[in-house]
Amino acid sequence: MGDSFEDARYRNASADATITVTVKDGSYPVTNLTGRIWLETEDGGLLPCPNGTIPDSETSTTGVYTWAAPIRAGGGSTYDPSINTPKIEITYVKIEGQDRVACPTPVIFNSGDLNGDLMVGIQDVVIFKPLYLDGILGIYNYSIDYHFDRAINLSDLVRFAGTSNTACD
Repeated sequence: MGDSFEDARYRNASADATITVTVKDGSYPVTNLTGRIWLETEDGGLLPCPNGTIPDSETSTTGVYTWAAPIRAGGGSTYDPSINTPKIEITYVKIEGQDRVACPTPVIFNSGDLNGDLMVGIQDVVIFKPLYLDGILGIYNYSIDYHFDRAINLSDLVRFAGTSNTACD
């Protein structure tokens, strides 16, 4: 339910964070990895739905795989209030049966699934409410900054509300 990678935010500005990987075996492109290539994070903060972090579409004949559409996942990057910043998740492209195969990419992310159970329900509202009230008082917490403007405000509440009652398929 989040922004596409093309509409990522970086320091209050839009940024195209599309991930593109070319897979080759020697000089030969590797195609047809559908369901066998996905994104994962080093620290496990990204909790994917089934097939939630696979590429957007079937590869071309050149072995190119792209992630631009919003991923389907819950959880989020760990927030450290002592330094007022989220922990950067190192994100990798994983191919079934292989070690991490693509260059590590630093990403921070959040979702309405604050408790990591892959659904947005009343438990997440219970977590959201005090963080939102703190935000109104000027205490920042990245985990609910859904508009990524380094402030907790009405735009974050609206985006959180838009994720309510969603769950993995």
